[in-house]
Amino acid sequence: MRLAAIVARLETQCSLLAKVGGAAEFSATAATPARFPAAWVVPVAETAGGDLLATPGALQRSTRTFAVLIKVRDLRDPVGESALDGGLSEVRAQVLAALHGWPPEDRSTGCLFVKGRLAEMDGGVIAWQDDFSFDAYLKSGG
Repeated sequence: MRLAAIVARLETQCSLLAKVGGAAEFSATAATPARFPAAWVVPVAETAGGDLLATPGALQRSTRTFAVLIKVRDLRDPVGESALDGGLSEVRAQVLAALHGWPPEDRSTGCLFVKGRLAEMDGGVIAWQDDFSFDAYLKSGG
């Protein structure tokens, strides 16, 4: 799964995000990002279907799922409720608008929203995970 195109899409389409990174940056900076709101794109799963061709060669659908991990904060609210009610919903709306229906790879379907969940809430910082998936097609031989 190529995450760079997804990161680039969020960088250009989501003006509310102060920082967008990939999986490698996530492990290094997610605990204490320098700027908020921040988001990271990380792979979650890949599931392959059976061969779609009845002839020599193979055509296989691969469902690829990735997460956009979003962190927002409100230092005036140590519980984090205002970050949850305010900034997070606006950032999530921009991320959804940027990704929903957009095909991240050649010969792929557009991204679909799968689910969202609260990942962490600590010291005025909210971490939220939205999962998206798309189908790509692998073709060989024949």
